[in-house]
Amino acid sequence: MMEHRLPAQAEQYLRDLERALWPLGSYERETILLELRGHLVGCAEQGGARVNEALKSLGTPEECSRAFVIEGAGETYRRAGMPGRALVPLGPPPEFARKAENLSIRQVVGQVVATFRASRRVYWAIGAVLLTALTATNFLSYAHSAGGGSAGGIWPIMLIRAAVVIAALAAAYRASLTDDQPVWGVDLSTLRFGAGLAAVTLAAVAAVLLVMTAATPLLASLPAAGASLVKALLILVLLALCSCSYLRLQPWLVGLAIDRREVTLKRALLETRGKTLVIVRAWAVLVLPLYMLHFALTAAAMNWAPITPLLLGLAALDGLASMGVAIVAALLNATVFRWVTDEPIPAPLPFSQDMPSDQHVEEARARLKRHIEAGRGRFAG
Repeated sequence: MMEHRLPAQAEQYLRDLERALWPLGSYERETILLELRGHLVGCAEQGGARVNEALKSLGTPEECSRAFVIEGAGETYRRAGMPGRALVPLGPPPEFARKAENLSIRQVVGQVVATFRASRRVYWAIGAVLLTALTATNFLSYAHSAGGGSAGGIWPIMLIRAAVVIAALAAAYRASLTDDQPVWGVDLSTLRFGAGLAAVTLAAVAAVLLVMTAATPLLASLPAAGASLVKALLILVLLALCSCSYLRLQPWLVGLAIDRREVTLKRALLETRGKTLVIVRAWAVLVLPLYMLHFALTAAAMNWAPITPLLLGLAALDGLASMGVAIVAALLNATVFRWVTDEPIPAPLPFSQDMPSDQHVEEARARLKRHIEAGRGRFAG
């Protein structure tokens, strides 16, 4: 794929065109966009004014896409020996081509599934690593608690657990959002991601402690029952606010993991405005049930005594639930990252994910050439 970066308006045009080309298979969309990018790069070498002229000659992304969809369908019918078919009525685009703000939960789930299908085929390995590490650390922590170990003795187990989860999340983001980065490995991107994750977690804990400390005089002035209720409500509100902020910061953390540092903390917050409710609802549907199962299994295991083989089975169940939390959250975060960067969601099946054939390349190139020439004529006129 070409690496040339175009002026911002040209990049936006290509993104909008990709959405508008949704009726075509992904192989044909890719061919058209690559050819058009090459044309615009050639124009950019002649100056910014030439790029603007080329974009005007192409018409709007919807007009440009309709030329491809209608003409492409006409060629398909002619090859099949079917006459007519001069126009193709286009309905509304499917969920993978819509803006995030207008998505239903079912459509968001469809985008998460599409992200998974378009990812590199390593999620089985990520799941295996997570399941093994989480089951082992679960059992060790359960055994430590049942044996009456000191609180300080649990920290090495938790540090190992955190390191494995950070490495697995970074691998998941690279598998979903990159084509050339090594999926596994500890490099500067992984370290930045881990540091960012730790910083966000510590900031959330510090914010909760600060508010609770400031509220201590108020709680002390209330009756015991009232103070307990107000304290519980305050903690719930703080956790909800921190969770919403945490979800909005995820695109920044994803960018750190895949070395896309143009997605800054500020950009993540700005670009998720208006999408917060969609993100929170998707998290509540996809991730929260697994979180609740994890907490229920942990609570049951912490009260388990003495240590028996059944405790290992409980640790495995909790490991499976925690693995699901990590993988589903990673896929949702990768989808939100694409919303923030305005990158199109991969088209779900039955749209093809194969590379374009030589025949489709030649057909798309010929249609693009005719469309560009027609656009020049309109612009000149």
